[in-house]
Amino acid sequence: MIFKIENLKDAEDTIRSILIKSEIDAIFVVDELMAAKTIKIARQLNIEIPENLKVIGCGDGELSREFYPSISSVDFHAENIGKIAVTNLINRIKSKSQIDFKSTVVESSLIQRNSSFASD
Repeated sequence: MIFKIENLKDAEDTIRSILIKSEIDAIFVVDELMAAKTIKIARQLNIEIPENLKVIGCGDGELSREFYPSISSVDFHAENIGKIAVTNLINRIKSKSQIDFKSTVVESSLIQRNSSFASD
């Protein structure tokens, strides 16, 4: 299932409704703030993390590391993406002829923390 939350003000109500109405055992959200909100609401609903609900967010920021339980996340390696983008931009600016657009695949990595598996 895919749920789209367009209004951040309504995010907690929407997440609460999803967790109450759906029998899901894992959720993947687009950023670490939504992951933290999801965990907070799950705990309010007495849903155990990660035993009953596993949560994974995007971005490997400080919130993911410091929140309790720590949030598993997909790291898109933003610094590497930025370096590639700047290099491509500089090459386009310096080029005397038109350079074709190109796609570059930058590998991401999953950082497993306590929100998706129980630590020993």
